[in-house]
Amino acid sequence: MISFNLTFSPEDKALADLVSRTLGDKMNCIAAFFGLEDIDHCQKIIIYSTAEEYKAHTEKFTEYYSWMIGDTYDGNINLLSLERCREAQGHENMTESDYEKLILHEFTHICQQQINPNAEGVIWFWEALAQNLSGQTNEDIELSCTPEELSENYINLYGNYAISCKLGRYMLQNYPRERIMEYVRYPEKLVNDTPGILSDARDLERT
Repeated sequence: MISFNLTFSPEDKALADLVSRTLGDKMNCIAAFFGLEDIDHCQKIIIYSTAEEYKAHTEKFTEYYSWMIGDTYDGNINLLSLERCREAQGHENMTESDYEKLILHEFTHICQQQINPNAEGVIWFWEALAQNLSGQTNEDIELSCTPEELSENYINLYGNYAISCKLGRYMLQNYPRERIMEYVRYPEKLVNDTPGILSDARDLERT
């Protein structure tokens, strides 16, 4: 059974209830995609009520960017409150529905970490699965990047999340679940296959 302890400020009680309902309704479906019945390393969900607190948290693990609103760097789910998300770059119009998808996005990362926490060279794939399994959408974008940019410079790649979303949709629609799960278990295989995946997705894009 998957369960979490929520940490939040009193003013975020309604938001914590939303988090609980969202995970209660949807997390088992996402966990089932990964073949998981339980999560043994994630016990907490923290809702940060200030951007300063959230920034201090993220800087323990990586460089902070003004668009950051959620993560699983420490093996738990860390989220900015909805009000603070709306103050972050690119999230000014976030709705409750968007926030629900953010919760599921981070939960997808937790599931992938349960199987293999190694994201070296495949961050784009982590975001591809998280966006698509959570129901997030992104603007359409031409797949003009190189495999090296995807694998080695994803964080600085223009349109990176939109590219991930499009590639993830292509993979989920065209590859059997077993192949996708093989990439989850063996990221080094995905690194080797990335040029072919990108080429195949481009070919479909042109038709």
